[in-house]
Amino acid sequence: MARTPRSRTLLAIGSALAAIIAMVVPMAGTAAAAPAPGPLVWSDEFNGAAGSAVDQSKWRFDLGGSGWGNNEQQYYTSSTRNAAMDGAGNLVITARRENPSNFQCH
Repeated sequence: MARTPRSRTLLAIGSALAAIIAMVVPMAGTAAAAPAPGPLVWSDEFNGAAGSAVDQSKWRFDLGGSGWGNNEQQYYTSSTRNAAMDGAGNLVITARRENPSNFQCH
């Protein structure tokens, strides 16, 4: 039986589709196992009381509003209104549109 142009086109599409699937879907059992993680070298669990500041022996604040070379239009503070623990093991960082100290940095 002779192949028609339509059957050749369908065969070519089928072959291309099979090649794409073979590239996208790996064969079962061929994935390499992930390497074991290395030892933990540092952590902070943020397990302080709600509203408390971070442990400043582990963290430091960048303070100021001079743009630091990229013309940032913001001022960095060490206030717990901007960065504080929530009492549930999380650090909450909040950006606020305010200027309580009347900074003139912009």
